[in-house]
Amino acid sequence: MWLSIAIFCTGWFIVQFLMSVVFGIDSDVDTSGDFEVSDLLSFKGLIHFGIGYSWWMVIHAQNSSWSTHAVAFLLGSLVMVILWLTYWAVSKLKKEIVPELGKDLIGKAGEIYTKNPYTGEYSVLIESNGALKEISGVRSKGDTEIIAGQHVIIRDYIDGKYYID
Repeated sequence: MWLSIAIFCTGWFIVQFLMSVVFGIDSDVDTSGDFEVSDLLSFKGLIHFGIGYSWWMVIHAQNSSWSTHAVAFLLGSLVMVILWLTYWAVSKLKKEIVPELGKDLIGKAGEIYTKNPYTGEYSVLIESNGALKEISGVRSKGDTEIIAGQHVIIRDYIDGKYYID
């Protein structure tokens, strides 16, 4: 009995693994980053629990006492938590980076890096998708000089040019 449950759970795990990792089909992973009991008690979580529990019972089929079931329960729970953490970590690696260009950057804060003395444009460092990006911008109003290290905000984007204050 335990062998058939172990084979079923392991086979279903392999199917789930191939669907989610190889083919990218996965409907049972919460990528919000919040830990909830429902994430562990999903069908996938129960399959993971079944792998640990049933294989332990297959190995110790001769000694089917309450202590064997207790250890199997702990091992099944451990396998379930470890595999949930693995799926959670892998889902964090799948973050899709959407390039921010043009009008997407309006309202973002940046820091002046330097000024090009020939064109009058400033090099501005802004954070976009978790990385620093350098853009060129000109003053939107006023003739006061902006010095390196000063914080500015992108006010507008017109004809391929960023306007900063």
